[in-house]
Amino acid sequence: MFKNTFQSGFLSILYSIGSRPLQIWDKQVRNGHIKRLTDQDIQSSVLELIGSNVNTCFISCPADANKTLGIKLPFLVMIIKNLKKYFTFEVHHELLFPQAAAKARRLMVRCWAHFGK
Repeated sequence: MFKNTFQSGFLSILYSIGSRPLQIWDKQVRNGHIKRLTDQDIQSSVLELIGSNVNTCFISCPADANKTLGIKLPFLVMIIKNLKKYFTFEVHHELLFPQAAAKARRLMVRCWAHFGK
């Protein structure tokens, strides 16, 4: 998606204040909801994803599972509010190593967490 795009500074793939924040995202919602609302702490629009199970209420990017984002920037920044509930996020990062004869090696990071009271 962004492979042939000039990348410097920041590249936003989810911006809750934008007119269509989930435009490039696939949305799966069963027994839950995705809502845009105003957070009282920061007085700004946020996205709320709530579901009974992380397997049935989630978003993924890019929306087409056969595509990649092609992001070359070295940092991932996330702002997540403590709702005192379980949450999970998953990042797939594909690295190309020249010594591996251009074979892709995949690094996957999974995080399951619970914000305490």
